Amino acid sequence: MRPAEAMLFAMEQETPGFGGFYLDQDGTAHVFVKDAARGGTAQFGMQRRFSSGELPLPAGQRLQRVNVRAGQFSISELAAWRDLLFDAISNNELPSAVKLDLNEQTNRVKLVVESGVFRADANKLIGRLAIPSGAVTVEVGTRPTDARSLANARQVLDQWRPMLGGVGISWHLANGTVRAGCTSGFTMRKGSGFRIVTASHCSSSEWSVDASLIKNSPQTNLVGTESEDPSGYSCGLRTCRGSDAAAFTPPSGVALDVGYIARMRGFGQLYEDSTASYWIVSDVETNNMYVGQVVYRQGATTGLVQGNISDTCDDYFNSWNRTRTCQTDAILLTNQGDSGGPIFWVNGQGANYVTLAGIASAVGGSGNLIFSAYQRVATDLGIASFDVKHSSTFPAQPVLSGSIVNGYPQISWPSVATATAYHLYRQWYRYGTEQGSNGYEYMGTVTSSWAGDALPVDAYTGTSFPNFSTPGYVSYYLFATNSSGRSSPASEIKHFRLAP
Repeated sequence: MRPAEAMLFAMEQETPGFGGFYLDQDGTAHVFVKDAARGGTAQFGMQRRFSSGELPLPAGQRLQRVNVRAGQFSISELAAWRDLLFDAISNNELPSAVKLDLNEQTNRVKLVVESGVFRADANKLIGRLAIPSGAVTVEVGTRPTDARSLANARQVLDQWRPMLGGVGISWHLANGTVRAGCTSGFTMRKGSGFRIVTASHCSSSEWSVDASLIKNSPQTNLVGTESEDPSGYSCGLRTCRGSDAAAFTPPSGVALDVGYIARMRGFGQLYEDSTASYWIVSDVETNNMYVGQVVYRQGATTGLVQGNISDTCDDYFNSWNRTRTCQTDAILLTNQGDSGGPIFWVNGQGANYVTLAGIASAVGGSGNLIFSAYQRVATDLGIASFDVKHSSTFPAQPVLSGSIVNGYPQISWPSVATATAYHLYRQWYRYGTEQGSNGYEYMGTVTSSWAGDALPVDAYTGTSFPNFSTPGYVSYYLFATNSSGRSSPASEIKHFRLAP
């Protein structure tokens, strides 16, 4: 199991036959399930994950509804067939392969080849591996192109100090010759020093430490020398890596701000917002990205853009025997010079707080942006989440427990250090009458360490969801908050069984 797909496998454990999901533009989650009788379980699990923030939504947006669809294949089946194809392609059994994806929107494996004349080869390989023909769709597409500029393109700002993510940089050879324009992804602490992270292809030798330099305007202004760019690992006859990322060490005297991304005046703008000149990185993605999720990208050429994730954990095969594994696709306007730029989403911890999702890598054959997820970058460069976050002190995750007092639910929690208040959420439903709340609803702010409710209950079931043969359920979770923002994540959800 790939780490990026652990959440999907957990959903299949909860709902056997689960075959993936995606969120559409109207806020409806579409869930594939092989057994229609398990649709209610899948529906509740999806509501729970979105309501608790495990699956992030834009600030102020709510899940509208969950649409259960008939699926033919489970996640584990699709992953197994995808892996069979990956191993065969890695041993050069299909040199025309461009992309391989466990596609959550179609409940299929998607295989892309570079010309229609290779469809027969792809189908022959699928048959030889004894994969059901209906489980794989074969499409035609071109290989991605890196999103670095071939000349020093117009970039975000002339100069920004201290250095941070999302501003223009130029890549130079050791002799000072400028080769391309790119974008800084993010800054980080590493040991007692600091680093600037951008795309590996914004250097002389991709996946190899060399003497490449990065500069910020003016071009004589050195801000980093490449120091980390792993060589990858053998995967069959090819070489694989999970990210297109490299780290550069700044020279003495170059100041960096860790946990900040340049913020523009608006979409497509190349000048800073005078009222709030940066985004604050308060969190990182934790293998919880999904198809349909809203993300932003800051690039030196096109500025700030917004779009949606279209594929997760794709494998891209280039023509010189290298594979970028488990990349993420998004429908985001991207141009040359945007390579390395940060991908993020606004997380609701505060007005300017964002979750770092990754860095821009390439433009796909259909014009989509391909980016390396933060967790893949972190694995390659050996960094931890706290090395890239702003130093704001957010409250820790609350630990929730429950009891029944005079026939009514009461929830309590130990006080969280630095927390000044708690935001409480509730969802309830009664099966017989089909009455209930519209998902999880905000109940208000609590300043004590307990809260009661007026819904009669007869059992506290903790983390176990009351089954569908019971009268109904009521469930709670909460966030701890302070002046910096709110805890990430929320507490675990705790459940009670409604009384008849």
